[in-house]
Parts: sequence; C-alpha cells; structure tokens
Amino acid sequence: MKIHHALSFLSGKSQNAYSFLQILLSLGAFLFLFSVFSVVVVGYSERTNSAALQETTIRDAQCVVSVLNSAQAAGADLNAAGVVDSESAVKAAIKGVVPVNGAFANRIFTIGPLRTYVTVDAVAALIRVEIHKDGQPEITFVPSYHPNQGF
Repeated sequence: MKIHHALSFLSGKSQNAYSFLQILLSLGAFLFLFSVFSVVVVGYSERTNSAALQETTIRDAQCVVSVLNSAQAAGADLNAAGVVDSESAVKAAIKGVVPVNGAFANRIFTIGPLRTYVTVDAVAALIRVEIHKDGQPEITFVPSYHPNQGF
C-alpha cells in the first residue's frame, strides 16, 4: 500500500525529488538574500573608502609639513624651492627640496608622488604657509577635519 503526502505534487515519482517550482523558489530566495547583502556591503564600503581617503589626505598633508620643516632645519632654502603658498609647498615636497650646505647637503627631502586618488588641492587645503619678515616661509598643518572629532 502506497501512502502519499497530502501536498505531494509528485504523484508517480519518488518523494526525494524536487519539483521545478521548489527549485525556482529556492533559487529566488538565494538571489534575494544575495542582493540584500551586496547592497549593504557596497554602502558600507563607500563610507569606508571615503573615510580612508580623508585619512590618507590628512596623513599626506602632515608628511608635507614634516618633510619641508625638516628640509628647512637642515639648511634648505624654501624660497629657492618656490614655496610661497600651500599648493607650491605640496608641489615642492613632491618634487623634493635639496639643502646646499650643512650635514645634509645634496640630500633630497621628498614625500614622493601622491597616490593617484589624492589631489594636490586636497592636501594643500590642510596646509598653511606664512611668510615671515626674514622672507622664510613657515609651514603648518591645519587640522580642519578629523573623523574622530565628529566634524
């Protein structure tokens, strides 16, 4: 005697087989969950990438200030390097500044090229250049944004 399940759509087949409708519903549920997960991940990665870009820009601006101040302390003439504003300071740090006298004579002080996704303008926005009475520039970092401060 054969006993059939009340909801069985497989009248003459084994009870272990799946119907086409069951396979489609399972596949649809999987695709739905995958799409929901991918939307969440993409949204999170965009926020993460934005924060990483801001942190990289801040770090590059700090490197520019540190390298140029070190070069100036080693005897480099930043006026000769053409440092008159923040943009020219970033470009000088990328190109390199060379002291002509002292223990570090003919050594290049540089940060190297910026990453392709960081612009000179973004780094320059975080730097202040002030020209003193003696004509030498003073370069400082301006922390206008930091994610931990919640600005």
